[in-house]
Amino acid sequence: VFLITELYYGSIKVVIDSTSKTELEAALKTTDLKIKSTTELNKSTEYTFDNNNVPFAMRLEKVSKFNG
Repeated sequence: VFLITELYYGSIKVVIDSTSKTELEAALKTTDLKIKSTTELNKSTEYTFDNNNVPFAMRLEKVSKFNG
């Protein structure tokens, strides 16, 4: 059995081909995700999202060895 001792949050960057930009933005309107920034590149677009609600990693400790 394991115990979660730490959760890690951060920003997520997604890079898509510019031809899919309209589809992604339409899909984002159906969610509660907020775009932090958008960067237009040559043939792609980079989106940055703040991720304060869902952790991307965690630290686990065995309950038998936990000394908290």
